[in-house]
Amino acid sequence: GSVITHPSNPRTSFSSTGLDAKYCPTNAGTVFAPTEYNNYSILNQPGKPIFSFFSLAQAEREVIVQASEYECDGFDAYNNCVGASRTYYWTSKYWAFYRGGMRWDSGSLRAGWIVVEKGCNWTYYKDSDFLGIGTGGDSGTGGDWPYSNETINLTANTVIVADGARYD
Repeated sequence: GSVITHPSNPRTSFSSTGLDAKYCPTNAGTVFAPTEYNNYSILNQPGKPIFSFFSLAQAEREVIVQASEYECDGFDAYNNCVGASRTYYWTSKYWAFYRGGMRWDSGSLRAGWIVVEKGCNWTYYKDSDFLGIGTGGDSGTGGDWPYSNETINLTANTVIVADGARYD
């Protein structure tokens, strides 16, 4: 067998570009697509290799996006609303859960990451007032709660390589 470990991060950077903060409408698949892997050469490799390995490595990553909007039903006088006004606040926490995987790539073994679950959790808050006097608010939350934002179980892992031609 050979011993492999996974990189400590599924990708080098995570960007919020293109993600919408209002109620998690965006498919964040490309934001979380893994890019990092460790490459291993297998000595004396069989012509038709088959593998056995236990996927222990896990990771979770998050990208938080926030937005706000202000509405005034009257007119603005020196940056103060004369009439009823509302301020809306949105926060969306996009997340992905990864497991360690491996791939045979032209004679070398690649230990990388696979997205096994992804989701988004949003919160919304509205603050209302009339002539500068608070008239109450409204709030809500929804979506899928994330796992914890960490990487665990990066211990070295044994991969058993056998000759698949024996089973033809």
